[in-house]
Amino acid sequence: DSDDGSDDGGDSAGGSPKVFLKDPSSARAAFVCEQDDDGFYREPCLNGTCGDCGGFKLMQSALAGTCLLPARPLADIAAGPATSDGAADGMDDPEAAAGGGGGMDGGDDEDETPIDDDEDEEEAEDGEEKEEEEDEPGEGFITYDRWQKATYVMKNGETREKYDFVTVTVPLEEFWRDVVAYWSLFLNHHDLSKWNDKAWQDLKECLQLGNVAMVMDASEAYKHELRREHQSAYFSQITSTLWVVVLRIRVEDLGNITEGERAKLLAHYNKLGKKPIIRETHFYATGDKDKDQAQVQYILTDIANYLRGRGRWAPAGECHICGRSCDSSDCLDCDAPLSYFDVSTIAQTEKDEKKYYEGQGAPQERGTDEEPEKCSFKWIHAFSDGCASQFKCAVFLLFLSLWYVLFAPLRITWNWFCSAHGKCDCDPEG
Repeated sequence: DSDDGSDDGGDSAGGSPKVFLKDPSSARAAFVCEQDDDGFYREPCLNGTCGDCGGFKLMQSALAGTCLLPARPLADIAAGPATSDGAADGMDDPEAAAGGGGGMDGGDDEDETPIDDDEDEEEAEDGEEKEEEEDEPGEGFITYDRWQKATYVMKNGETREKYDFVTVTVPLEEFWRDVVAYWSLFLNHHDLSKWNDKAWQDLKECLQLGNVAMVMDASEAYKHELRREHQSAYFSQITSTLWVVVLRIRVEDLGNITEGERAKLLAHYNKLGKKPIIRETHFYATGDKDKDQAQVQYILTDIANYLRGRGRWAPAGECHICGRSCDSSDCLDCDAPLSYFDVSTIAQTEKDEKKYYEGQGAPQERGTDEEPEKCSFKWIHAFSDGCASQFKCAVFLLFLSLWYVLFAPLRITWNWFCSAHGKCDCDPEG
């Protein structure tokens, strides 16, 4: 195959779908759709009015001879099932669909394939196990992961349905019909992911004063390992979840560093020719394996307090709620304990961490409820995945709508990564 998609007559695919699929680099099949200079698809391609790709033309080379090409023009396939002989034959043949009958190599039952004893003994001596290959679909059929509604049973026996990837074996024509149906959706998904990624990259590199870039995600649940202690018999049966929040902040806005440290950092960034933007990672470990709204809102409340110098981050002598300075043990405005660590309802373990948190808030200027505009931070620009129970539900949107009321002067914008494109700083750090 040449890079332009022409077929030079070689047999890199070996004439076998099995060999071809094991060598994806040999693929030269694609719909004809043009992109602009920035890599985005043109509007006609996205809405289906393009004269070039609207006809679903297919560049064919390495696919030739693999039995994977459609038997009819894709435009005809999109119109409906075939009424004549072609790839749709065998639709009602369960054996063909299951891989029992067909002319493709490897379609026979693997269990009935004789095994050479000498080779088997040599592999046993080398400690190698012979892998059994899965049955391949019959001729005219293809196995792939289709996005469709799937039924699953919950622990309580209740049956529910949701969309997920399901491995199916279907006639080849049905596969191509799915490809045609999803093509315009795929193009829009492609562009959305590129725009989304570009917005995130630009935010990280061009962060302005008074703004904070934030991304957050929960890692997989970590299961506790059994140790020698007696208590481990209990702890080995529970799991812990690690939440990761990554913040990017301008050095000029920071208040939890000395002026000497600030000067060194600014000089270093100036020498590199980069904007003085630092990255902080905050970790939250919890036994809440559900990873639901309670944990999300608790973490965001703590981050908002960190950026305002409130809550457990408030300095000594300032009210942890309104920011007013007082000499008494209670705030004269809030009629509440001045220090967060004097609140009677918090656990002693949290009170013991007072030295770590008190006065370590991020803002250089904290402001008060009477003068909130004096706070160094004005905006949080947040990104996350689209998990329904965490970031894309009515309860969370209500929480965001109340954000300024709860955490003035901070305002927030929330962005969701495109589906299946949510990898971010949280993944390698968590």
